[in-house]
Amino acid sequence: MDFKLVRIDILYFEIATINNILKSVSELNFLEVRSEDFWVYLENERKMMLVECLKEIRNDMIKELKELGVTEELENDSKSCKNHR
Repeated sequence: MDFKLVRIDILYFEIATINNILKSVSELNFLEVRSEDFWVYLENERKMMLVECLKEIRNDMIKELKELGVTEELENDSKSCKNHR
């Protein structure tokens, strides 16, 4: 399988996941950040700082998609995907 297409697929999935988190965050009182053995709960300003970090990460992923040749919308191309902002 073409590495470029695999990377595009992974980026698209990760962007969609971040978008879902960002959509739901306004309804949450806190965000939980977890690793395998540790976790922390972030509220108020710290929650919003994490939201800003997620937006920066998403924007970086969108930039990478563009560098891989993915545009906002490619019509009639089975390899295309749309990025969501």
